[in-house]
Amino acid sequence: MKFMKKDGFTFLHPLFFGIFPLLFLYAHNAGEMTPGDIAVPLLVAAGFAVFVTFGAGIILKDFRKSALIATMILFVYFSYGHIAGILPSTGFALFGTIPVTFGSIFTVVCLGLLAAGIFIVIRTKKNLGHLTTILVFIGACLVFFQIVQAGAVLVTRKKAADVEVTQESTGYSQQEKKSTVLPDIYFIIMDGYTGKDILETIFHVDNTDFYAFLREKGFHVPGKSFSNYCQTVYSAAATLNMSYIQDIGDFGIDSRDRMPVSARLRDNAVVRFLKSAGYTIAAFSSGYYHTRLDNTDYYFSPESEMSEFENILINTTLFPLNRDEEDSAFAKHRQRILYTLDKLAGLDMLPSPKFVFAHILSPHPPFVFTAEGEPTRQSDFFHMCDGSHYMSSTGGGLANYIKGYGGQITWITKLLKKTIQQILERNTEHPPVIILQADHGSGSGLSWESLEKTNVHERFSILNAWYLPGYEDNDNYRISSPVNTFRVVFNTYFGTRFPLLEDRHYYAAWASPHDYKDVTDVLYGEDPGKQTNDGIEAVVRR
Repeated sequence: MKFMKKDGFTFLHPLFFGIFPLLFLYAHNAGEMTPGDIAVPLLVAAGFAVFVTFGAGIILKDFRKSALIATMILFVYFSYGHIAGILPSTGFALFGTIPVTFGSIFTVVCLGLLAAGIFIVIRTKKNLGHLTTILVFIGACLVFFQIVQAGAVLVTRKKAADVEVTQESTGYSQQEKKSTVLPDIYFIIMDGYTGKDILETIFHVDNTDFYAFLREKGFHVPGKSFSNYCQTVYSAAATLNMSYIQDIGDFGIDSRDRMPVSARLRDNAVVRFLKSAGYTIAAFSSGYYHTRLDNTDYYFSPESEMSEFENILINTTLFPLNRDEEDSAFAKHRQRILYTLDKLAGLDMLPSPKFVFAHILSPHPPFVFTAEGEPTRQSDFFHMCDGSHYMSSTGGGLANYIKGYGGQITWITKLLKKTIQQILERNTEHPPVIILQADHGSGSGLSWESLEKTNVHERFSILNAWYLPGYEDNDNYRISSPVNTFRVVFNTYFGTRFPLLEDRHYYAAWASPHDYKDVTDVLYGEDPGKQTNDGIEAVVRR
């Protein structure tokens, strides 16, 4: 094809503009994912760019025109969601009867401009060589800057991974065994399940019956319990390593990269200890990369699920999945929650002793259940934003948060109660240890930019209940914050002598997750060690 020879590097600018949006998305979320998460989307985007350019070039006999058309299509397709995401979800009635949203208007405008642009390119008689050169240069620069930004994160990550940290020995020896039969252990994290006092004061939801149910079954439920950190990955990593994050690695106070902490979470001290004791390890898919313990003996997940990156990427395109259909991200999120709560009760068939890890992303946003368990109507793109990030998103706002959270936690509590009941009923001969904890509280008063603007009591107040069968001595129940949870469990059932750590609690802004601000005195007042089963007075600051 002689007409191809003169076009030289024409194929490059559609390729650059095809992969740039993905690299941009990755570079700005590199602290939340690995390079492997972007590999398949990159290949698909690059393949699409080449396919459109080559196919249209064959038809038009002009690869400069076909490349320009491909670039326009890719630019509109991948840029649409970034703009549509900031448009109001409301609209108006055209001619008084036809409902029209700002999003639908924007879609029509985008498609109209794209069609007009394609028509002009096809009809033009001008030489497009200079424009091609300019687009190649711009595309190359855009791609280069994203690679540099992502690369800087990866270099910092490598340095954090190379730091050696001395930790307490967590190996198990048979001589330490205290119980004649080692118990099954269920560790259930209910993401964002706030404490009883906050739930009543801010969300006007009374779950006294649930707390009464837990105590009736033999759970110990302190009236006051706080998470050690305000972000999931840090809270869960601290609990599963039985240590504060500051003691398991030097991650750099200026680093925004959460992946080194995520690595400590996925390869944690609790699982290592239990494996050495002969435990079978089982885990559930959470839909959240940092708690995806898929290197276990058993890993349970729904039949189909998308990664966080794929969800974010789809939401930035011209045609995101319909948010009200069965294949939408919202529907899949509902299915995963229901699947986990239902499947948990039937794991008695797995070999014992076993450790079961389930991180359930609820009642944390998105709010996909009403108080009656019905799917909610969605006016927003799928995201897992909380706190001030939720408030600034389309369809967010304090009123929507309070309504959505209150409804979702009401339904989730009903399901959780049923699951706990079934686990206990199916394990009467050898009752299991059950740890039921939240990683942090709700986020209606959380600012990701400022500690001063954050309702600290709301964000750190959590559900924290544990069932330790066979041991009634209160000295064995001094789990005041999650970092000590497995120290107490191991001391109780395995004869270890892990000292209990002092309760400390840390806030960190989203942009500086390793710059910890100690809020212990704010939470406990003058006596940070004080514990009571009578509840705490809610402190609600706006």
